[in-house]
Amino acid sequence: MRRFEPQIAAAKADILLQRAARRLGQHRRYFDAREAARARLERLDLERNRALGLLFVHVPKCGGSSVEAQLGVFHGHRSAVYFRAADPGLFAAAWKFSIVRNPYDRLVSGFHYLKHHTRSERDRAWADEVLGPCPDFAAFAARLAEPGFRGRVLAWLHFQPQWYYLCDARGRLMVDEVARLEALAGFAARFNAAGHAVTLDTRVRERPSARAAWQEYYDAATAATVADLYARDFAIFGYPTG
Repeated sequence: MRRFEPQIAAAKADILLQRAARRLGQHRRYFDAREAARARLERLDLERNRALGLLFVHVPKCGGSSVEAQLGVFHGHRSAVYFRAADPGLFAAAWKFSIVRNPYDRLVSGFHYLKHHTRSERDRAWADEVLGPCPDFAAFAARLAEPGFRGRVLAWLHFQPQWYYLCDARGRLMVDEVARLEALAGFAARFNAAGHAVTLDTRVRERPSARAAWQEYYDAATAATVADLYARDFAIFGYPTG
């Protein structure tokens, strides 16, 4: 645990900065500035992306791990803004794609992953502190109506809006295609038919779930809260609310 203490401390500092930015109405601007700064500091190895002519933007909790495994590229959760800052030439030339997920389902998945399944010490420390008092998803979803709790949740990467990763600050898509997790087989067929340097097999799921359908986790009040929380995701990616 001790060797992860610097990472945990850095994550807590980032959360405080995000919450301050949100109070000022500048959360998206902070997110983009942080991503661009990370890109300049990290010097991410993008050679395989150049060889493939592909960039995959892995939105948290949208089934991206299996896609990364098939591409042989493991960049984690970095946004389109990050990749543009890291290598503008590659970003302009590569075919860019991503996967999104119904925001209701994604929230359920994120909660259960952090509450019960994460192997990350940093995730576990945050979940113990923030999600620990919530015995189940219903209690968690009800607390999202509280502004303070909502701000803490939205500061964690698994719960940040999907459009942050795929759009510019005006909500314009920065990638060439966005697939839905719920229709991934159809996307894979189009991807494979396009003649890219690799093929995708959507039958591969690294973290399959045996949970109940997401609809069973909501009542009218919590569904309305989540519809408000992720309004831009619902609108941009065409998912129905309610």
